[in-house]
Amino acid sequence: MAKKQREEESGGSWMDTYGDMVTLLLTFFVMLYSMSSITDEKWQEIVSAFNIVGEEKVDAIIFEKADGDEGTAGDMLGTYEDDEENKGTMYNSAIEELFDKIKTYVDENDMSNSILMQMSSDAAEEDSEDNEESEEYNEENISIQFNDNVLFEPDQATIKPGSEEVLQFLGDCLASVQNDIAVVIVKGHTAISPTSTVDSRLLSSERAGTISNFFQYNSGMPSTMLIPMGLGSDYPIASNDTEEGRAKNRRVEIVIINKESQLGKSSEFLKAIGASFDINSTESMSNSIR
Repeated sequence: MAKKQREEESGGSWMDTYGDMVTLLLTFFVMLYSMSSITDEKWQEIVSAFNIVGEEKVDAIIFEKADGDEGTAGDMLGTYEDDEENKGTMYNSAIEELFDKIKTYVDENDMSNSILMQMSSDAAEEDSEDNEESEEYNEENISIQFNDNVLFEPDQATIKPGSEEVLQFLGDCLASVQNDIAVVIVKGHTAISPTSTVDSRLLSSERAGTISNFFQYNSGMPSTMLIPMGLGSDYPIASNDTEEGRAKNRRVEIVIINKESQLGKSSEFLKAIGASFDINSTESMSNSIR
């Protein structure tokens, strides 16, 4: 007698369940897409965030709904999320954001003619294996120049009344990103004046030291990160023959060295400005000389 065929098991295959799950997921994403909105600007910001150069990094990409605009894409913000002036920007480093924060303060307080700012970056060109020149990205450093009589009275090293506010703001900004800073160099400059009776180098040194002490004691900046330098009248930027030229030469410059820049990564540079050296290496050198 022929064997009776085995009855098929009741219920569907596991493939049916898997297919239903995929269909539900597809439906879910279609629903999300239909409820979302995107603008060309938002798309370009997202694309630029992923197409970065070299060692650049994006600290934050945050979208918020624009004021009074229901259902819009929102604004691009940096790390200082509560700063109104930084809306619409995206920063690659804390130093870039620091520059914009200080620049905004200077502009809003009408000090752009007396406080000059510059951001500089070095691009190291190296020969690749194919003997083609390639550019290596290096983080930026910030230079700030205070013109004559902004912080000090003539021949004085005491901070002028009313100037503490700008120094407090600057010091607090530096302290907020000190982990991204290698050193802050404070350079004092004077002019050659026929009517001045003070020693120009001592005066410039005292002014640089006064500002460094202000940042340390009022904003909590570590003293090891503050390098005051009194350069006297040795580096003029204008002629000392006229009062206008002498006014330009009397200045204070603050240079913020990014920890990720070439200078910030140079141990020789940091040792030189910090007047430090390897004792063991010095002893070895002395022994070899003997």
